[in-house]
Amino acid sequence: MKEMIKENLYDFWKCVTISLKIYMVPVVISLLFFLHRGFFGEGFQFIYFLETLFRWSIWTASIGLLLCGGAFIKPDLMGPLDYENQWRIYFYRFGLVKVILCICLMFYVYAISLDYILWFMK
Repeated sequence: MKEMIKENLYDFWKCVTISLKIYMVPVVISLLFFLHRGFFGEGFQFIYFLETLFRWSIWTASIGLLLCGGAFIKPDLMGPLDYENQWRIYFYRFGLVKVILCICLMFYVYAISLDYILWFMK
């Protein structure tokens, strides 16, 4: 029992680190929009960067959850993507769908924290 909890926490922590790495994609996209708006639009305002990052976070998390929903409804569609032997090298208990679900939920946590920051800035 204790070993199972330890393995689940290890897998969860691994998902958190992967989600932080993947979260750099919306950060870069938001930064490009921020720079474009700064040079060709209304000027550089940091709140625009945070708003764009919030929106991209919600979009990417929602698309990932849509993928997870499809995998839960028809698990045989995710069959070709699941390489169990190679997967167990990196994760003890989580499968592909659980990893995607965990990453998307972490994206929502990041988006909620951004929304909280935006609420105080406005």
